Amino acid sequence: MINLIAACDENRVIGHRGKLPWTIEEDWKYFLDATRDGILIMGRRCYKEFEQFAKDREVIALSRDPKTSFPFATKAGSLSEALALCRAQERTAWVCGGSEI
Repeated sequence: MINLIAACDENRVIGHRGKLPWTIEEDWKYFLDATRDGILIMGRRCYKEFEQFAKDREVIALSRDPKTSFPFATKAGSLSEALALCRAQERTAWVCGGSEI
């Protein structure tokens, strides 16, 4: 299964310069609880913001650059590759960040 999770403000803004434009503890808790058993799929910039939390989660980070590596994530070169990795593990995919995804 593929899920998409996002939060937006009253102007439908979901991010600004790679960061959430707000900090709401209840939103963060909901995100962590909702995605707990799945695999998070995110772009390179989103991963950099999330990296400190990636140690406790299964994350697939996307990058087309073969030199890019992610310390706490599996790397995929495309969304279709990331989804194939999720299917192979029979896990729910949570697409959760990156304006190019």
